[in-house]
Amino acid sequence: MTRAKDIANIISDANFGGTLDVTGETTLATHLNMGDGDIIKLGASADLQIYHDGTHSFISDEGTGNLIIKGSNELLLATTAGQDILKGTTGGDVKIYHNNAEKLATASTGVTVTGNVVINSGVVKGERGTASAPPFTFSDDLDTGMFNISNAHLGFTVGGSERARIHSNGVVSASAGVALGVG
Repeated sequence: MTRAKDIANIISDANFGGTLDVTGETTLATHLNMGDGDIIKLGASADLQIYHDGTHSFISDEGTGNLIIKGSNELLLATTAGQDILKGTTGGDVKIYHNNAEKLATASTGVTVTGNVVINSGVVKGERGTASAPPFTFSDDLDTGMFNISNAHLGFTVGGSERARIHSNGVVSASAGVALGVG
């Protein structure tokens, strides 16, 4: 057959009963339609696979390297209903959402949590801090809070000055004395 005749035979629908070997780039004018369980395999050893099993859709890295997803500005993981799940901005923050509401965001200074933090097991750790810069403080009053003076000694600070201390033996002391029931 000549090449012109071969092309004329496949201008309408064509069925191939074997492997179609193509040399060069393949461009589709519309869609690539594949059935459930059909796999798009990329790489010499089918390292990257994309498929739908009839229930779930998969992007599977079967190779030895990492699965790297790149975006030029933002990387967004969202539902088809338009709800954000995870958003990462180039050179900026990473945000995690619950029901399309931002709950956790990274920042150059650390992490911001919106809502409650529940710890089912484990320990919350912080630096010792000082009276003028306690590690456990308030967003609108950064020099009032609690800090660790030394091993087994807990300090409470107000306005950047230590005002009370709990010693390892259980004694509580205050820098200006203790006044109970006073005006």
